[in-house]
Amino acid sequence: MVGTRSNGRSSGTTGGSATLHEPSDTATDRIRQLAADGKTGVLQIVGSPGGLVYIADGHIVYAESLGTPGAEVAVLRATRPDEAAWAATVTAMQTRPGRKAAAKHADEVVARRTLPPVGLDAALQSATADALLDMLAGYGVTVTRTRFVNGQRPWIALGRPLTPDVALAETARRLRLLAAVGQRVRPDDEIVRAAATGPVAVRLSPQQWDLVRLCPERRTPRDLAWSVGRGVLATTIEVCELIELGVLKTASSAARGGRARDGRAGGRPGHRTVSFLTGAVPGIAGTEVS
Repeated sequence: MVGTRSNGRSSGTTGGSATLHEPSDTATDRIRQLAADGKTGVLQIVGSPGGLVYIADGHIVYAESLGTPGAEVAVLRATRPDEAAWAATVTAMQTRPGRKAAAKHADEVVARRTLPPVGLDAALQSATADALLDMLAGYGVTVTRTRFVNGQRPWIALGRPLTPDVALAETARRLRLLAAVGQRVRPDDEIVRAAATGPVAVRLSPQQWDLVRLCPERRTPRDLAWSVGRGVLATTIEVCELIELGVLKTASSAARGGRARDGRAGGRPGHRTVSFLTGAVPGIAGTEVS
């Protein structure tokens, strides 16, 4: 699994050396200007990984990045596809043609009104926020230029469009969370199941168990997010908690003597653990990310 992925980032243990970048002025300034002008269309962000920001009457109505699951992933995952077929679909969706085909299929699913409106809206909000963070800021993110195309609209749009100020404030909040989590694990770090050291009892949520069962081999939080149809940041935080519990570990931790990037030993199963996130970022306690 080590190598160059379609999202433009390097996967594997070397991905941890990437620099955490603040939101690009090149992109954010353009988004604010398009909003001020009341434009409708799509802003193409060219870079690594790059992406699309859809704007209608000066408001952000959707965003997508090749590096994060879009709303179509959550919609199609909710149809409970066969696991083998789903794995092939996920691989295809990490290309532009595959993403377009998946969006068309998801649009048909949405038209049948088989999904709860609340769940669909949550998927849209999560996908948009995740994509904005992925293309504007984070580890190894670069923006080289932007290009706006008038009139283009997404296959689906937020019920409540976002002003740039609200959207970019959420991006900044998520960047702080990403920086905190990055002390232990980053979206493109390889992870594996930790070897059992004896009889222990660890209570996992259904969402956490989904991640553990998908790690018989090396995976990254980004890979897992695509597989389960959830956001990359939310999945990375879940993986971090599982590392705290001693259920998962980064593939590179053995080379560091089993210690985290901040020099501390990993969490231990069977012992009460308190998330380091609570102390790493003021006001983070009780924060939820989808």
